[in-house]
Amino acid sequence: MMRKKTKYKLVKKAMIERLSPFCFLGRFVYTAFHMTDNQSQKDIYKKGKAPQSASGRLPYATLKNPTIEAILGNHFRFANKAQALDRLSNIRTSFQTLKSPPESTPTPEELTLWIRGYGMTSEARIAGYLGNFAKLRVAQAALNKWTITATLLNLDKKHHPERRQIPQKFPNWGQPILRDIKKNRLHKNVESAQQELARLHEAFPEVTIPLTNKLYIMIYRKPAPGESPVEKWVLEITAQPEGFVITAKLNTHKPPAQKTENPVEAPQPQGKFTSQVLLAQSKRKPRIKPKKPH
Repeated sequence: MMRKKTKYKLVKKAMIERLSPFCFLGRFVYTAFHMTDNQSQKDIYKKGKAPQSASGRLPYATLKNPTIEAILGNHFRFANKAQALDRLSNIRTSFQTLKSPPESTPTPEELTLWIRGYGMTSEARIAGYLGNFAKLRVAQAALNKWTITATLLNLDKKHHPERRQIPQKFPNWGQPILRDIKKNRLHKNVESAQQELARLHEAFPEVTIPLTNKLYIMIYRKPAPGESPVEKWVLEITAQPEGFVITAKLNTHKPPAQKTENPVEAPQPQGKFTSQVLLAQSKRKPRIKPKKPH
């Protein structure tokens, strides 16, 4: 019995000696990984970096953000100017400010920020605006306190990072269905392709003519000098070995020009004798009939 216990201890000891290098390596990797992860988190908070989205960009400010809501409501109160500047610096690193207007010149005491939903009116929504720019400034408040104020900036929509496109009469090749057609998107059945053409016709009824498996459409493009900005295209469903594709080709057909019929003039007499007759007729005075007495 004692021999079995001694043998078991020796085998256990040998196994521990063999596996100890791997155990030590595992502990080292685990410790190094967690130390690195914790250190990176500490560096982020130490440098004041805000967490970014999946795309790697900072988010745009919205009215739902508590900090933005406090600024627009004029609720911030700081004991000194340095505290207000620190908060404005944090805002600068928390929201997207890369696409600020070109005429703005940012300084440590002010910041131009685009805020979604800010300063919206019914006219602005109809025009396609989704928000407005605001000039944030560090300013002195009552009782020797400091705050951050916001001033609305009325700038053209082309400077806004987010805006709604106004429906146009003519589509362009950036339209989703037309973009798929240009990429030769494959449809598994003909009904799917027919639905795409039907959707185009419903979206642009004034510039499309629907036919069976075919659609005549007028598409806008950036014209060259002296050219028309609108082109006529024919979209047609064609069968392929794997399915169906909507092909696009320019509509080069032109209707025949209508001929205008000119009135046939009577042939003029020729010759010396006839010319003298015509000359005499032109000199002849018309006869005036005498009036009958009453």
